[in-house]
Amino acid sequence: MVTLISSMMDSIRIKEGMNFVITEMMDEDSFGVSLPDGVLPTGNPKIAVGRNGVIITSGSRKGTNIYVRFELWDDIPEPLDSWEKIWTGELNIGSGAISLAQYLPEEWDTSEPFIIGDRGLSWCACVQTKTLVNKGEVDFPDNIFNAELYRMQLWRPGVSSE
Repeated sequence: MVTLISSMMDSIRIKEGMNFVITEMMDEDSFGVSLPDGVLPTGNPKIAVGRNGVIITSGSRKGTNIYVRFELWDDIPEPLDSWEKIWTGELNIGSGAISLAQYLPEEWDTSEPFIIGDRGLSWCACVQTKTLVNKGEVDFPDNIFNAELYRMQLWRPGVSSE
């Protein structure tokens, strides 16, 4: 049976705009997504994938509430029927921690790091999204509605995601 080991959502809310980064967190002040030259986000929502993170541009109108939930699993999580998978692959999270970051006027703002464990590994990952138009999503607070939700699911390397 596949088990959710830990999750984090409390401090992970997009404050302004529609662009955000989920990436490896080296220390309190150091993060970044390594993208190959010329890579532009594609899809709706748009996503670009680097060696150690993803850049997402929301598909919702400006002003929509956007929330992100990090999940650490012991194996490949079961697909969620009402969620759209926008990317599955591997991320090199050598520090053992990820964070959400977004650029606010003149500075980067980051969430608390989500500790995933062992250092120096690549992790299997899946990013999913859903637009919530009413209450009823049990993994998110009841007072969230008319929101765009994202899940970043991670599990140990060596387990195939397909």
